[in-house]
Amino acid sequence: MPGDTLNLRYSYVNFVGIIPEVGWAFIFLISGIIQFFIISYEKTHTRFSRIFAFVNALVWSYFVLSILIQTYPPVATLASSITLVIVANWIWIRPYILAEGLYRAGIRRKT
Repeated sequence: MPGDTLNLRYSYVNFVGIIPEVGWAFIFLISGIIQFFIISYEKTHTRFSRIFAFVNALVWSYFVLSILIQTYPPVATLASSITLVIVANWIWIRPYILAEGLYRAGIRRKT
């Protein structure tokens, strides 16, 4: 039944306890739209994009860690979600690594 997907599997019950399924759909929709505009307008190194990358990494990490904790043995399809968590965290941390490298090279001052 549409709108009741998260209640059908034990591994997703934790999400419904926080907000309804429509809320999760809205979060991921808004996340995708914001990412689209950040990339389209080339605003990848702004303070907002860094904060957004952190929030996005938190949401994905919570999503995947909750499923990992609640299901045993882990489902094989979770590997793609784990990859998304790694990439989301890399997108968040990479600008800080680059900024530190530029600072140490004397090219950029510390902000």
